[in-house]
Amino acid sequence: MNLDYKITNLHPDKLRTLHIIVIDGESLSTTRATEVLKFAKNRNPNRSEWREIKEAVRLGLRLSIRDGY
Repeated sequence: MNLDYKITNLHPDKLRTLHIIVIDGESLSTTRATEVLKFAKNRNPNRSEWREIKEAVRLGLRLSIRDGY
């Protein structure tokens, strides 16, 4: 699985956060963390990848996974 996840603010004066996730060439940009998790879960990550994805979304950290490593 090749995965990139990052967050950014839509506007500097507002707290609105944009989540951007790309998995194997498919991408999703949304303001809802639950949609990111559903998108990732439907791509059937293994157990350790799923834990890393959930933690990155929860904490708002950047995540990059290449070929399962």
